[in-house]
Amino acid sequence: MRVFLGRLFAIGCVALVCVLTNCTQQAPVVIPEETCAIDLVTVVSFQQDVVPILQSKCYECHAANGTFAFVLTLDTYSGVKSKVDDGKLRPAVSHEPGATPMPYQRERIPSCQVKTIQKWIEQGALNN
Repeated sequence: MRVFLGRLFAIGCVALVCVLTNCTQQAPVVIPEETCAIDLVTVVSFQQDVVPILQSKCYECHAANGTFAFVLTLDTYSGVKSKVDDGKLRPAVSHEPGATPMPYQRERIPSCQVKTIQKWIEQGALNN
């Protein structure tokens, strides 16, 4: 009987708090998708927006003096454009299934930077 009265008291306290604080059932909280600065940009620039990402995330291995320069260089527009044209850049930086994720065995490129590369590709991967 004591346990029952204890539980009843606890339920009553919760109900009283809800009444006093105007507690009502609220709609579930919707967490918005991450907003990136690139969302506000109309035209993505290869030189201003994409190159800095490539410099910080790709050049260590894929620049003229990089570890894998003999396979692929991403320090020139033509090198990057070739990977856009063969459809391998977007899946690699997005870590899509079936693609070799880049940077390989390193921390992923932040989602806003991936979004920047994707938007540049969607806009035609211009050398601007």
